[in-house]
Amino acid sequence: MAPRTYFFALLFLVGLISSAADACSLVYEPWWANEKVRAEEDCSFDGGGRYDFLRGNGAQDLGQGRVYQVITDIAEETAVVSDCRSAEQVQVNGLIKDEGYVSCGSLRKTIRFLKPDGILDLSSGESIAELSKILRQRSFEVRTGVTFDDRGARPRDYPDFYCGCKLYYPDSPGAKL
Repeated sequence: MAPRTYFFALLFLVGLISSAADACSLVYEPWWANEKVRAEEDCSFDGGGRYDFLRGNGAQDLGQGRVYQVITDIAEETAVVSDCRSAEQVQVNGLIKDEGYVSCGSLRKTIRFLKPDGILDLSSGESIAELSKILRQRSFEVRTGVTFDDRGARPRDYPDFYCGCKLYYPDSPGAKL
């Protein structure tokens, strides 16, 4: 092969490698490009957080004044459980995926552990404190309240995490927040 052919072959391989590596790369937009969260009637949302990476599924009614919503960011799925009667919330982080290396996807999954197919029953316990205790016993990471660590985010960057209370239990204390 001529040196010129080697050069073009090498250039082609570098292009393939870099495009595969960039496929999952995050593109950080400047702060002025940050948009307000786009929320739907079912409480699903898109574009949350400082860099618009938070996404939320629609709120689900668990009964007994409790709702939940699965939130996805870059590397995790989190279930936010709201007790509309007490206006308390808990954030349940998923377990590390056990299928090996994950490319372009969430490393910590929550959805696949939810009932009826999984071990995660978000309607357990009489209170958020009891639910938290049960979930910790099952090795889930639990945080009281909703604490997505994004210190540079503005209020417009976050959805209403009590939206499910407003949707399913409009007269509850949680719906008033």
